[in-house]
Amino acid sequence: MTIYAVRKISKHFLNKRGQGMIEYLFIIILIALVVIVSLTPVSTALTNKFAEFTAVLGGNN
Repeated sequence: MTIYAVRKISKHFLNKRGQGMIEYLFIIILIALVVIVSLTPVSTALTNKFAEFTAVLGGNN
């Protein structure tokens, strides 16, 4: 059963239609990486702002 599934999946990805799907997958992965890399500095800035806000509310300023 497992060998049949592997053959079926590999046959699907080796035809032209499967090739297009893989290209779309690579594009999606690239977009996800760009989003992750670009949101990292935003996350740091938000963390700092929330820390400042918490300090002001707590009176630690």
